[in-house]
Amino acid sequence: MNYDHNNNLMRKKIQVNKIKSPKDFVHFRKAKTVEGNVKIKNHVLFNDTKKNGKEKIKNLSRTYQTIDDRTLNGSKKNKKKKIHYNNLINYPKKTNLPLEVNTYSDEDNIISKKLEKETEEKIKYIKDKILNKYKDLFETYNNIINVLINSNEEIKVELNRETIYNFLKMSYKYADYNYSIACAILLLIDRLNYPDIELNENEKEGLENIFKSYSYHTILSYKYAFKAYHHNDKDTNNNNDHKNNHNNNNNCITSQVKKNICKSIRHKIKNQFLLNSEAIINLINCIFYTIKEERNKFFYTYLNANQYKIISDMTETGVKYKYEQLAERTFKRALDLGMVYLKPTDINFLNLASSYIYFLYFNLGYEQKALNICIDIFDKSSNILDEIEDKDHAHKCLEILSKMRHNIKRWSKKLNKNSILFLTF
Repeated sequence: MNYDHNNNLMRKKIQVNKIKSPKDFVHFRKAKTVEGNVKIKNHVLFNDTKKNGKEKIKNLSRTYQTIDDRTLNGSKKNKKKKIHYNNLINYPKKTNLPLEVNTYSDEDNIISKKLEKETEEKIKYIKDKILNKYKDLFETYNNIINVLINSNEEIKVELNRETIYNFLKMSYKYADYNYSIACAILLLIDRLNYPDIELNENEKEGLENIFKSYSYHTILSYKYAFKAYHHNDKDTNNNNDHKNNHNNNNNCITSQVKKNICKSIRHKIKNQFLLNSEAIINLINCIFYTIKEERNKFFYTYLNANQYKIISDMTETGVKYKYEQLAERTFKRALDLGMVYLKPTDINFLNLASSYIYFLYFNLGYEQKALNICIDIFDKSSNILDEIEDKDHAHKCLEILSKMRHNIKRWSKKLNKNSILFLTF
């Protein structure tokens, strides 16, 4: 025993001599104490297992686990301390370098070019689809103008936007509305083919007047077609023989034949009108894709709203309701655009507002809503009437506002049982 004890002391001295720093000596002492505790516990547990058997063996494994966990936790704490000390070192801070201006410029250019290409392809696809769908209609209208041009070769007239507009004015002047609607559709096609050149104010005014006149006369002919065949002509001549012959001629046509003729005429008028209106709406919807400024969308939105309204007047039941809802939404969109981009005294804005108000009051039956919008627009426009310098412009504004004032008085008496305006101008 003494020999073993001396050997252990010699080993400890040799290991202590190898240690150079005091910190290493402290760690060495801790490690030795941990090893000594392990040996003591192993010796005690070994003696207990002889007495108690297998149950003590389980405790042995648990104690090893607890000792290993402690040693591991101790090592983790030491690591944390090292990290803590390392954090005290003053490393150079990272500076946020300014991004270059052209970092994403190339990507933006690629994306913008890709979007432009996609929009051009989309416009081309829609345009080709519309032109193919109404190919027969457009060809007939184009042939009408070409015949007129070819018959006057000496004048040397070219088919362009200016000549189409001149034909449009002449046909409108002499009330040839079928010819004028052909010129109007060809003018829209020219605008679609040359999107960089916007229609001027005279061309826009001409389109608006022709669409209104064509729609008005078409509705009249549609509604009164049936009455025309039931109208009994009265002859002022007192000759009885002539009266008898006249009655005999009328009796040759039965009431059923008259009814069938009436239906065929109404059917033809309706189909031709709906075909023209559908072509106009689709052309305008395609033109929307070529418009870059929101301000220019006002005029075309207004045209579409009028077309929806007139189609609802000529249709019945579910189709009528569908186009009434489309007209209301389109009128509202056009009114919002007008309030943003146009003055309250602008003629186009006032015409749109009056059309929208009449549509709400008479077609949809929204009387109170129509009255409120009419009062609002009348107040805004009348407040800046003094700022108008052009006499013709001021005269047109006064005409529209006087109609609004009359409607406000009449509708307010009906709805509120009293008038709210006492204006004199």
